[in-house]
This record gives sequence, structure tokens and C-alpha cells, in this order.
Amino acid sequence: MDYKDSKLIVFLKSFTKEELNDFQKFLSLPYFKKDRDLVPFLLILKNYYPDFSNEKFCEEFIFNQIYPDRNYRDSKSKSSFRALSSHMLKAVEEYLFISGVKNNQVLKNRIVLKQLLDRNIHKYFGQYLSSAFDSLEKDEDSEGMDSLERFYLERLSSRHYATVLDFKNFFKHDIKSAEHLSAYFILDLLRTAKTKLFMERRRNIEPSKDFIGSMLGELIDIEKFIELHKNSQDYFYLCFHYYTYKCLLDFENSDYFIKAKKVFFDNKSLISGYDKIFFYADLINILNTYNKKDNTDVKKELFSLYKSCLEENAYKISDKDFMHPDFYRNVIMAITYLKEYDWGIKFVNKYSNELKPEFRDNMKNYSMAVIYYGQNEFEKSLESISKVKYDLLHFKIDVKILMLKIFYELKLIEQAYSLTDTFKHYLKNNNEMPPDVKLSYNNFLKYYLLLSKQKSDIRKNKIANIKSELSEEKHLFHSKWLMEKAELLNI
Repeated sequence: MDYKDSKLIVFLKSFTKEELNDFQKFLSLPYFKKDRDLVPFLLILKNYYPDFSNEKFCEEFIFNQIYPDRNYRDSKSKSSFRALSSHMLKAVEEYLFISGVKNNQVLKNRIVLKQLLDRNIHKYFGQYLSSAFDSLEKDEDSEGMDSLERFYLERLSSRHYATVLDFKNFFKHDIKSAEHLSAYFILDLLRTAKTKLFMERRRNIEPSKDFIGSMLGELIDIEKFIELHKNSQDYFYLCFHYYTYKCLLDFENSDYFIKAKKVFFDNKSLISGYDKIFFYADLINILNTYNKKDNTDVKKELFSLYKSCLEENAYKISDKDFMHPDFYRNVIMAITYLKEYDWGIKFVNKYSNELKPEFRDNMKNYSMAVIYYGQNEFEKSLESISKVKYDLLHFKIDVKILMLKIFYELKLIEQAYSLTDTFKHYLKNNNEMPPDVKLSYNNFLKYYLLLSKQKSDIRKNKIANIKSELSEEKHLFHSKWLMEKAELLNI
């Protein structure tokens, strides 16, 4: 393994400049210097930060800078260097732990409360407990586990009251801890159940054992359970996750989606920034999962959610994260369908740089090709799409379909037939794609070829038959585009 791919260097790559400088101060503490001084080693490594991509950068190169008078080929010398790297890695791990606790006030409060109990300092327990609950309510970065954190705090409270022999409050807080733990259990069960349904229906992945389905279907009456929490802080969380779960089970009943969306928007001010990301993701994923046929109302709903999500910066967990390529791609799909091209250009210019560097050029070129196509600038669209190198599954298919549409408009018949044939083979050999999705793409190719043939030999009766079949087809992607082309041939 190359030294630049070692755990130590991978960790250091992830550091910001501020973190790296802070880490240097951390290494200067007597706690670390009592064993060995790691600062000179870090100063050498800092010369190659942030990418560590210098062509000379390797283990031997760094070794020679640390030990200029020693031979890298000598086994003892090499062992010394690797021991030094190991010490540095442990220091990095220690820094990550300490800075993680330092930056997590909720965790810090819980640790201090436990220390008070372990040290039998009960006099100040109530004061620190009140502060812990206040921090929990204000925490914008809580990771969807408020009910679990409240369980920990209530359990610590019950321990405190048991120790001071206040059994009335011991019992009160013990019951409270059980309520919060039960809420967390059901919330996590519903979250996992939704993930299971998404994986089955979007990724064609099924579990070997349906433990979740058995729990929800046979052992627990979820609606009665949720009502037990009607006056708790977890109630709207439970309602949202239950409604979205029911929506996935029965999407034909739009009442569940409407209820879930209302619960979210009515309580948005009470939801942490972290949790907000997943509330949006659930609503968006539901619409994307079940939007098998073109539906203008669904697309408008999606577009509205995307805009709101972007405005609230609820599309990534932290500022360090990148925008997910699927999110970017789905926004482009929505603006394409609704022909919101001016807004789309602003989106591409503003958010392309938030993608991972390896995706940026491809996604931007593809998106501009989509927009040029929508503006009937087919030559420009072809020029942009020709620059795309695709390797993501959905992206690969998107590019093929857009190229087929461009070939149709530019009457590039041979290229269209060739790509159609390639696309068919691709679908045939793809074992990961759900059967209904594969059928929808194959049907698109079927009608695409029929329309392409009719374009050069227009017969009104055949066009009418194609339109009739299109309107009745249940599994068909890009049906709106196909119908528009059929209508134009019928004029």
C-alpha cells in the first residue's frame, strides 16, 4: 500500500487547516512529549498538505527527511519509522476523540453527569441535569437520537434519586426513561422498515429474513403505541415516520403523504438541522420511488420540496460534505420535466462545485446538455453531452436517453439505431435493476423506435395506434416526451 493511502495520511487529508494547526498544538502538550516529540514529524507532513500528492511523496521520501543519516533499507531503521507513524496515528485518533467530545455539548453533559454520580457528588446533580436538557433542546446537530439521549438522562436521574433514597422520584424518572427508550425503539424500527422498502423497490435488494416486517405486522400495534406518546416530545416524530412508512406500503392512498408533509412543515421549527435533512429525504424519496409514470402534479410537488430543501441547506449533513450526485441529478430531472430552465441554469452555476470533484465536470456538462435540449439548441446539447464520461448507474442511463432524444431531433438515424441496440444489451445484462424499471426502459426503446420509423414514413393511422398504446402503457419512462413527439407527427 502506498504511504499516501495509509490510515495516517487519509486522516490528515480530512483535517481542515484550523484542525491541523490545532493538532500541532495538541502534540506540543506535555502529555505527548513525555513519550516522544511528534511535532517535527508533523511539520514535515504538513509540507504536503492538503493533497499529499507530490510525486516524490512516499514512505522512503519522508523517512529520509526525518532520518537523513540513516538507511531506509535497514530493517531497524524502517521499523523505527513505522513505530513513529503508529504513534502519530494514535495521536490523531486521540485528537479526534477529544475534539469530538469537546464539540459535542450533549455528550459532554452526559459524561459529566455520570462522573458526578461515580464520584458521589449529588449536591450539583440537578443543576447539571437542567443544563443538559437545555443543551439537548438547543442542539441543531443532534443526530436523530433525542429520544435516546433523553433516555440516558432520565436513567442517570433515576440512579441519582435511588442513591439519595428519594424513591418517588426514582420511580418517576425510571418510567420516563422507559418511555423515551420505547419511543426510540419504534422510531428506529420505522426508519429501518422504510429503508427496507426503499432497498426492495429501488435497488432490488431483499433481506434474507424479514424480521422488521414480522415486528411491525404481527407483534406491535403501532397506532395504539403512538397514541401513548401523544403528549410527549416524540409524538410528531413518531407520526411522521409512521405516515411515511404507511405511504410506502400504500402509495395509492395519498392521505398518508399529505399527513406526513403537514406534520413536517407544522413542526419544522422544532426539528434540528440534522433531522431536517432526513425528513426532506423521506418525502423526496417517496415521490421519486413511486413516480413511475409521468405525473405533472408529482413533479411540481418534488420541485417545491427541492427548492425548500436547498433554501434551508438541508441537503447535506455538514458544510464539509458534498452534495450527493443523486440529489443533484434528481433536481435536474424535475426542472427538465417542468421546463424550469432559467432556474436550472442558476442551480447548475451555484451548486455544481458542491459535488465531489470527480463528478463536477460530468454532471455540469450533462445538466447543460439537458437545458440546451429543452431550449431546442440541439447542436449545443450534443456538444455538451459528448464531453460526458459516465460511471454512475442512473447517470449512465440518463446520458443514453438524452443522446437518443438529441439523435431523434437531429435526424441522426444510424446513431439512434446503434445506441438503441447498445442500450438493449445493457438492460439485458443488468441483474441489479428491478424488473418493473427494466420493463419501463425497454418500453421506452420500443416506442422510440416506432416513432423514429414513423418520422421518415408518416402514416396517420399508425400514429393514432401508437398514441393509443402509449396512453394505456403502465410501465413506461418518458411517456410525456413520447406522446409529445407522437402528437407532432400527427399534425
